[in-house]
Amino acid sequence: MNYRRLRSMLGHAAIVLALTFLFTLGYMLAVVYRAAFVFWLYYAALGLSALAYAVYNRGFSRTRVSREALPATWSEEEKDEFFADAARRLRRSRPLLYVVIALGLTFLYDMFFLFLAEPLSEIFPILGDYL
Repeated sequence: MNYRRLRSMLGHAAIVLALTFLFTLGYMLAVVYRAAFVFWLYYAALGLSALAYAVYNRGFSRTRVSREALPATWSEEEKDEFFADAARRLRRSRPLLYVVIALGLTFLYDMFFLFLAEPLSEIFPILGDYL
């Protein structure tokens, strides 16, 4: 097992979890204090950050290209730079992806409580105390 890769993946998951916690906490406080603009702020932030991620990575057009599909007139160095640029863009845009995933999970949390909390508490009465 590759422990370096596992540690890296756990680190990424911890960052996403921490951001999700912070975004959800802010969202829950906004619900308590009836600050409806926070929903629209998060919604706009999710859309803009997802769009920015896709645009920065050039629509992921470089991820599915094989070496043979590149123009034959390109040298090996140009082909290497093509793939290195794609990898570099994915790596540099990772913080934006953290935000996209965390905001998506925050909306998923909200949708869960909006649509499933009451039916689940009716099916399982003990959950009524916690939901």
